[in-house]
Amino acid sequence: MKIYIPIFTIIHLFSLLILAQDYPKSLNNSIHRISPNARVLKYSEIDTLECGKESKSIIKADFNGDKINDYAILLIDSIFHEMTYRDQKYLESKLFFVVFLGQKDNKYKSILLDTFQVTLPVINTINIYTDKTVKDREADTLIKIKYPSVELFHCGKSSVLFYWNKIKFESTWTSD
Repeated sequence: MKIYIPIFTIIHLFSLLILAQDYPKSLNNSIHRISPNARVLKYSEIDTLECGKESKSIIKADFNGDKINDYAILLIDSIFHEMTYRDQKYLESKLFFVVFLGQKDNKYKSILLDTFQVTLPVINTINIYTDKTVKDREADTLIKIKYPSVELFHCGKSSVLFYWNKIKFESTWTSD
């Protein structure tokens, strides 16, 4: 008896494995400066039913236009606390959303964009945003974006776009 696995499934699983490890080892020091117990959020820790199978915790792009690879990463504190809600037990931890700007000396400048308490599996994921404009929902205007940006999703709830504006990251809500 032969078992056939669609090639798309194999490629998708392989790409997720690569994605989970797709950052330079030199980034580890910068990650541990955020929190000594921080690590990259695993694909298996994301609620893919809520967030979708294309969920990511690492994105590589040049976010500030210096032609050096940067990384947007969802980090989770590896110390979990048990909590009970409506007679259900959950593991709770702290999630960090960080952009690591690559430097010429192969080091990284970390910019903490957001941090919040989460329970596993998390309902957060990130995605690359390459459009050149985004609508500012509060001011009802268009914002011009020069470089790739990263969108943080609170799946089933809201999303916010973080984009480089000459000297720092700015943000705008893209859904509520």
